Amino acid sequence: MLANTASCQVMQEKINASIESLRILMDAAAINRVDAEDDFSAALLAVSDTAFECRDKLEAASNKMWEAIR
Repeated sequence: MLANTASCQVMQEKINASIESLRILMDAAAINRVDAEDDFSAALLAVSDTAFECRDKLEAASNKMWEAIR
């Protein structure tokens, strides 16, 4: 269970870092929209991938917990 908590903590840190990157890119996009558009899209995809990865790990941890309870 502790390993799952640590894993979720790491994923949360990745999500927070990705969100901060998005904020920086949004500021850059406000200055120069054309050049920042591709970077913004790439960062948005990275956040989505991280969120899905975290969801999958949480689901796997939940399944293991229920198996242990049974």
